[in-house]
Amino acid sequence: MSQAWSVCIELNSSDLTAETVVGLHEALSTHAPSVGQAPNGNASVRLFVETTKLPEAVAAAIELVTTAARNLGISDRVVGLQVMTEEELDRINALPVVPELAGISEVASICGVSKQRASKLTELPGFPDPVQTLASAGKIYLADPVKDWNGRRTRTRGRRRIPLDLTDAENAVLVALAAAGRGEPLPDATDLQQRTMAAVEQTFSPTYFRLHRGSGQADDIDEALCALQDKALITTRRPPKKITNDFNHKDDTLVTITDMGRRRIPSTL
Repeated sequence: MSQAWSVCIELNSSDLTAETVVGLHEALSTHAPSVGQAPNGNASVRLFVETTKLPEAVAAAIELVTTAARNLGISDRVVGLQVMTEEELDRINALPVVPELAGISEVASICGVSKQRASKLTELPGFPDPVQTLASAGKIYLADPVKDWNGRRTRTRGRRRIPLDLTDAENAVLVALAAAGRGEPLPDATDLQQRTMAAVEQTFSPTYFRLHRGSGQADDIDEALCALQDKALITTRRPPKKITNDFNHKDDTLVTITDMGRRRIPSTL
């Protein structure tokens, strides 16, 4: 059965003009082309081809692009190539363009301290550098490096786990989410854990996921998620409309394991 492939080809040519861009579009019009300039100045052409195997897709795409380039009088020497299925391209395009950010309030939440204490923590040696400083919001950090830093800090201090009383189902779902985020297998996973891991359709970071549950199969998972959120071990929210529209999933949920939740998870699963 044939498969649609997205192939991006970079040519050793920095002399693109409006005429050659139009010419490449016209020559490749049956393959949904996208023509532009790579960051290094070379010509970049993305097109879609349908073949049964990946090598056939690569060969066909190179032949189409190089022939069009020669006919237009520009370099046909291929210096870069990227190929993936159409589904994988859609998945990548659906990822958030901006990573999770953290101001001082978010730093305080991640570290489990007051905003005043969080301000002091940001001054410690080794704390991640801010990616931007705004007049209206102060210093802005990437959330993941802050979480990693706080994890090292709490381990160094020998911080004990928070003594929360979790049901077996709540603990099972929390551990399954962590395993899915790390991309690690979960030995002797229960049926609830297997369904929870299968529901993780996208992983943005080890603690940040998009969940999609099939109808009639998610009541126990949702019940555990609600309880974990009430206990501040996770946060949940609805995805942006673009993601739900692209995937036609109206019941998806974005889940973040909080710093308190991370401390409840065994270091080895």
